[in-house]
Amino acid sequence: MSLVYLTEDTLGQLDLGPISLGGGLRECNAAGYVVTGWEIGFPASRPVVRNRALSDGTIDSTRFIGARAVSMAITLDVNKQDPQISIDNLTAYMSPRLRPRLNWTIPGSTQERSLLVRGESAPVTIQRPQANTLTASFIGVRGVLESPYESTLLITPGSDVEAGRTYDLTFDRYYPTGAPIGSRIVVNDGNETTDWSATIFGPAVDPTISINGVDMSFDRDGGQSLLAGETLTINTRTKTVYLNNDPTASRYNKINFTDWSWEEVRFVPGQNIVRYEEPTLQGSCQFTWRSAWL
Repeated sequence: MSLVYLTEDTLGQLDLGPISLGGGLRECNAAGYVVTGWEIGFPASRPVVRNRALSDGTIDSTRFIGARAVSMAITLDVNKQDPQISIDNLTAYMSPRLRPRLNWTIPGSTQERSLLVRGESAPVTIQRPQANTLTASFIGVRGVLESPYESTLLITPGSDVEAGRTYDLTFDRYYPTGAPIGSRIVVNDGNETTDWSATIFGPAVDPTISINGVDMSFDRDGGQSLLAGETLTINTRTKTVYLNNDPTASRYNKINFTDWSWEEVRFVPGQNIVRYEEPTLQGSCQFTWRSAWL
């Protein structure tokens, strides 16, 4: 069944009912909402283009996307809830200070999608005594669609093994194994690269995170040691490294950027091999991510 709902840390969840294109009041949920119009735009590109010197054409270095627009028409059943209360409950999520998540399943699909949004506008049309229509417009600030739910994976150094498949017979074809010893496989179910955060739990001495063979080490400027109870949190979206999740305790200077960039270590669509290494085999590392789609 198609459903639309908003979530926000302080406001909680607001169910906006099913998507019933061309539907009527009979489809409204208990709070008096039904989505009767739905439009989600494609994310805009962030063009980086310059003219070729003394030649025709351009040099196009565009790599990133910008925001996308979402608009939906919501019919309010005045017999199920005071329409002003329905409007107030919805527009609370549209404050420019908030970044709620808009979550939905479109008609005919079982796949749920989510978009971090900022409220844009919500004009109300009085149509008839029993129903009002509110047109809610949002800006998807990250551009990509994501899973509504975070995935997590905890790794300890050298102890997690995914050995893949073993065959006793010899075949004239190659069968790939799973992740190398000490590594794990992270799956991005989407069709676009996605960011992740990782928290390393002490004790640890000069730990290293590996993403698809690209090593992120923390051995510059004296290295980074963690005592028991201390953490180091890396976030590829914000490009930050914090000790004990404290923004005033940045450890960005500890990263060794030899042969890698932030873009290279994002999770690609499909399988990603991740590894946590620590020379004394101490500590652990927890990855958190959402699958992403265009």
